[in-house]
Amino acid sequence: MGEVKLEMKGRFDLSIFRWTADYNDSMTFLDMCETKNCLNFGHWSTYRYDRII
Repeated sequence: MGEVKLEMKGRFDLSIFRWTADYNDSMTFLDMCETKNCLNFGHWSTYRYDRII
């Protein structure tokens, strides 16, 4: 459980995160990289991507 807390704070060099699609649509994965998504542990952000998604 401690590892998840470090991921949420962005304190990691490499992380393995399993996710499976809950419905048959590419958005089930693509929206995970949006700036505001709570699963975006790497805090990756770009305005253009957010706008497109």
